[in-house]
Amino acid sequence: MDLLAIISTKEVISAQNAIRGSLKDLPRDEQLSKLIDFFQIATDRDARLAEFISEAWNYLNANNLWAVRYSCLQALKEDIDYDNALKLVLGRHQANQDRRRGQMRTILNHWNQLPETALPSDLHPLELSTSFLSALAALSKICSAEIVVPLLHSAVQARKSTPHAQKHDFLITGDISNIEARAAVDPHGDIGNDGENGKDSVEVDGDETGRAEHPVPTSVTALPKGCTCPVKITEALSFLKDNSDNEAGLRVLKLACHSRLTNMCRRHLRTLSSYPVGLHNNHSDLVLRGRITKVLKHASNLTAFKVEHHDWFGKLRRPPVTSDRLAVYRYPPVTQPEFRFDETKVFERFAGTGAWQAWQRDGTMVIDGVFDYLDREDMGGSIDVEFAIYRHHHRNLSGRSRMGWLRNMFYSLIQQLVRQDPVWYAIIASARPDKNWRLITYPYITKDTDAGGETTGLLHLDLNTSKFVQDGSGGNLLSSSMSLDNEESDGCTMVVPGFHRHAKEWHARRLRRGENPAGFTTNYGASCRAEDKRD
Repeated sequence: MDLLAIISTKEVISAQNAIRGSLKDLPRDEQLSKLIDFFQIATDRDARLAEFISEAWNYLNANNLWAVRYSCLQALKEDIDYDNALKLVLGRHQANQDRRRGQMRTILNHWNQLPETALPSDLHPLELSTSFLSALAALSKICSAEIVVPLLHSAVQARKSTPHAQKHDFLITGDISNIEARAAVDPHGDIGNDGENGKDSVEVDGDETGRAEHPVPTSVTALPKGCTCPVKITEALSFLKDNSDNEAGLRVLKLACHSRLTNMCRRHLRTLSSYPVGLHNNHSDLVLRGRITKVLKHASNLTAFKVEHHDWFGKLRRPPVTSDRLAVYRYPPVTQPEFRFDETKVFERFAGTGAWQAWQRDGTMVIDGVFDYLDREDMGGSIDVEFAIYRHHHRNLSGRSRMGWLRNMFYSLIQQLVRQDPVWYAIIASARPDKNWRLITYPYITKDTDAGGETTGLLHLDLNTSKFVQDGSGGNLLSSSMSLDNEESDGCTMVVPGFHRHAKEWHARRLRRGENPAGFTTNYGASCRAEDKRD
């Protein structure tokens, strides 16, 4: 029994038994032919069945037939197990349709006509399946429609004369694949898109060269079939390859114009556009001829012409232009004037009148009211909850004092909020000696000191005093913090007012004592002697 007939029969039979029963008595070569035919036809029928299912589902929805028996469409879907069965078929059909449309566009782009028109009626298949269109689209890229039709007729006859092969008169996917395989093996033979109306899919020009499906000929020994271009022009083009000499290129263009550009085949016209002066050649014959003519008209001032029409030429064959630096961007960057601000006014706007003078004298300041917007009952409750959450998940490293730090709290909501505070930013920018306003805020841990006498004391400077004295490194760094509650005398940050004005003197004193400080921080507690504290 034929394999396709087995699929259509109402008799219940296992697939394994059906396949073996249909093939076991046949010669191995004929078994292979039967299976190949079965695969092709069954695949096409599967796609056809999916199309019918899709149309049936569309009909059901368009006419609201589900309302006859179900309260809603979802109820019908659940009844027929839509998600696990029908939805997969509809999705596969939609994907096939998308592929078909893409293949149709490819054929139309290369042949300027759809398959129904390009193929004679005797070659029309029973169904324009996805696999059939895929093979035909690939063939359209390397063979013109005029060339391919006789070849396809020959392929059908060759198949019909092959033992055990299908004897259909119409075209099948395998016939197309055979022609495509021959073209791939012999691209310079009788198969190819060599006429004047042919199209290559890869441009061949100065700085964007690629491997064309049909290499552009560079000598008279590799002329395309049907080419009637003058030999003197093709020879001249072969000597111009990789040559950026505009003068030599212009001579070849003039020679070609004297012989009429309309007589040039598609391939040599593209080469004529690219090699002599570097024109992009992925345009129609009409555009290429027009641009070649304009190039010759402005031959006496070709450099300026290339700049004016820079998008016509490859980058390596023209002077650089400003737009080359734009890459994918449309507009050039706008030069911004240098931003200047009065640090005194900015600082005193938020810290109060006279604050700038106190800051310069003491180098430290407590500024009240910056975060008054947090002084709300609901806000305070949210902050307390956050601290409680982080405190609950915090694990103190054994053998080490916590020193009042909540070392797992970096990205709490309150931290994210205050890091964006514009007043805090303005105060820091104006207080810096260098007035640098392009600053980056990065997260840091919080201080969460217990009320039961937790040890927090550490005296240090976030500064390498040696580097600071040598070259001023770190002189623009500021330390700042915000307090969510009122500090007390035994639980606060200790500072030495005016120390910034005596840092170099203190460093010199340490050197005289034989101390050699180094590192990004300086341990003030260990380095500060009684005389230092007194002074």
